[in-house]
Amino acid sequence: LGLWLDDTESATFWFNVFNELKSRAVQDILIAVSDGLSGMSRSLETAFPRTPHQTCIAHLIRKFDFVAQKNRAKIRSTHKPIHRAINAKTAGAGSIRSELIGEKYPSVVKLWQSTWDHAIPFFAFSAAFDAQFESLNRTIRKTIKTKGYFATDNAAYKTVWLSLQTVTK
Repeated sequence: LGLWLDDTESATFWFNVFNELKSRAVQDILIAVSDGLSGMSRSLETAFPRTPHQTCIAHLIRKFDFVAQKNRAKIRSTHKPIHRAINAKTAGAGSIRSELIGEKYPSVVKLWQSTWDHAIPFFAFSAAFDAQFESLNRTIRKTIKTKGYFATDNAAYKTVWLSLQTVTK
C-alpha cells in the first residue's frame, strides 16, 4: 500500500501515514508490527482503533542488551517456546521462569511481563500467516543487507520495491 521514509519516527509522521491510508479508502488494518514506537501506537489508535499493535519480538529481545553476553543465548532460548506456542495461553505457560533470569536479571522478567499484552497479538492468526510475514521480512532484510549502503533515499525505495515485486511473483 505504501512505503514511507522519514528522518524521525514521531507521532506526527505516523499520523500523516495513517491519514494518507485512510484517504486512500483503507478502512482497517489487520495488524501493525513495530519496535514499540510510542508515537506510532498513539497515531494508530487514533486512526485505526480496532487494529492490534504487536511489539516486534526481535526488538523486544534486543532490549536485553544489559544482560551479560554469556547469558544472552540462555535468555533467547527461553523466548523460542513462547514465540512458537500455538496460542497465547500456552505461550504464557512457557513465559520466562528460568532461575538464571529471575535471579540475575529481574528487570528482564519485569520488562517481558510489562510488554506481554503487546507481544502476543500474532496468536490471533494462523502459524502459516506468521511464517509468510516472517518470510517477507527476511526477504527485505536480505536485500537491504546485500546492498549495505544507499546513496539516496530514492535508491533505498527502489531496492525495497524491487524485492517486494520479486516476492509477489
